[in-house]
Amino acid sequence: MAAFAGIFLFFSATACGPTLPPPTTALLPKESTNDAAVVASAEDELFHGLAATDPRLASRLEDSPAVADVEAMLGRLASVGSKGEGQQAIILGSSLDPFAVEARKAETTFLLARFETKTRSVSTTATPAAVTERVLASRMMLAEIARATIEDDLTTYGAELLLAATFVVRDANDETRRATSDAWLAERLGDVNDAFATKKTSVAHRRELADTLDPLERALVDGGGAARFPRSFAVLAKLRETTGEARMLNESPLPAPAPVPLAPQLAVLGEDMKVDALTRDLVAAEVALAVVAKESLAALSDHDGDKARLAAGKRLALRAPCKNVVQGSPVRSLPSSPEREAGCLAVRTLADAKTDLDRAAAWTLIHDRVAVAVWSISFHGGAATLDSARGKASLMSLAEDPTKSALLRRAALRPAVAIGPGLFASLLVHDGKADPARAAKILAFGEGDMASRRAFVDRAP
Repeated sequence: MAAFAGIFLFFSATACGPTLPPPTTALLPKESTNDAAVVASAEDELFHGLAATDPRLASRLEDSPAVADVEAMLGRLASVGSKGEGQQAIILGSSLDPFAVEARKAETTFLLARFETKTRSVSTTATPAAVTERVLASRMMLAEIARATIEDDLTTYGAELLLAATFVVRDANDETRRATSDAWLAERLGDVNDAFATKKTSVAHRRELADTLDPLERALVDGGGAARFPRSFAVLAKLRETTGEARMLNESPLPAPAPVPLAPQLAVLGEDMKVDALTRDLVAAEVALAVVAKESLAALSDHDGDKARLAAGKRLALRAPCKNVVQGSPVRSLPSSPEREAGCLAVRTLADAKTDLDRAAAWTLIHDRVAVAVWSISFHGGAATLDSARGKASLMSLAEDPTKSALLRRAALRPAVAIGPGLFASLLVHDGKADPARAAKILAFGEGDMASRRAFVDRAP
């Protein structure tokens, strides 16, 4: 891909949290041919445009917008560029620069408005399937607007944005573009470095960044190494120094992680329940899941019980796509979002379990996903310090220390990534008891916001 297709000005979109439409409860019955065609056409246009707003979404949607689509996006953003006061957003290949959060919000907001306008007639018809798909697509877009809002914090999300951009800029296929991509990436690495150098971030923030710098460096090495990215490697070394342990030990004590507002984090998840209610549900689910996990482990020999707990611990560190295809619903057939991915994998582990050992490992993993969510929502909900929040639920798996440390950091720094899998897994609990039969219903929903998933699972026969 070309590293740059253009540079343009962008405007500052509103930072207010998006308002979620009511969740859908329909099971996608048949709709009229006209409604199906209207939604399908508008949705195809929506996804194609959305793929141009973020290389991570392009990968998830398996789409690469054409030059004409990118130029149209440039025109829309440039036409209001005077509000950007000289800030620049850059096109990487056929996608917006992930760091251009205001441009991402502006373009996603435009795409959402266009989609809702083109499907407005569907919202007033008696065709539940078309209405359901329209709501799911709209809520997905609102989640992406919320994601751009929280990713403005480079001390928490900078390395993730760098990694997303690196896989695009390294594909530049001529010397001029390679030099330009190296200069751009070095600048973005410098932005993240400046964010850490000018803000007294916690040890957790610095270690979370350090965890991402290794795969970032491997991606650059795979893309040509220091010979291709000399400026980027130089700034990367500086960034390691800024966040390194030696520097930390020579400074005054660093602050502890601070709670962040949960509203935008829950908007990324498409969750509309209040924090207090979610906290109660997660705490109750953790208790119920601890019971079934202990019973499952107790039914095994000590040797097999340890094997089950070890297997669960290894899966806690797993990152992999999770996709459940739903006929007739493009939204629900997408791979899970990063915030739901781990929960989807955990529930699938239970659904696919064939032996008692497999089931014990699955219940242990599911419990631990909910336990981490309890840590995070208790801390950010203001009910506990981080240490006391961790004491509210203990991991049951035999996870390695780096995995446990990473889970605690994510709970403290990135609540959507910690709470999302727990909310997903907690749907296995109904009326205070864990119900394995609900696993198939949870997966049958496919991808989509948490509020719609909960309504679907509760109403499914």
